[in-house]
Amino acid sequence: MQFASALSREVQTEAAVSAVLDQVAPQLPEQHAHLSFVFASPHHLKAFPRLLHVMQERFATHTLIGCTGGGVIGDRREVENQPALALMVAHLPGVDITSFHVEQPKQFDGVLTVNAAPCDGRGHSSATATGIP
Repeated sequence: MQFASALSREVQTEAAVSAVLDQVAPQLPEQHAHLSFVFASPHHLKAFPRLLHVMQERFATHTLIGCTGGGVIGDRREVENQPALALMVAHLPGVDITSFHVEQPKQFDGVLTVNAAPCDGRGHSSATATGIP
């Protein structure tokens, strides 16, 4: 089992995604993640859904889970009320993971839920994101 994590404080979502992917890559020698967690500040909410596939494809992630929050913790740091994006990946050979989708009540502002379909055996899967304004 291998785990890796990174945190970016980049304002632009594309730059933040690129930064965390580049930080995680050298920490994950297998370059394959069975499970990835992504946490983003609400600053990234609008641009984030279109970049999920980039994160999932980089490490052939079977399951990608994520959410937004006012505070983002990653790589032993916490960022509150500012742009931040954290990624934690896990290489877990022999572990079965089943994803599921959780609906959040509308009173929670800026929630992003992510649901990734299981990998099809060729390293391909899909992810969908739902933002609740």
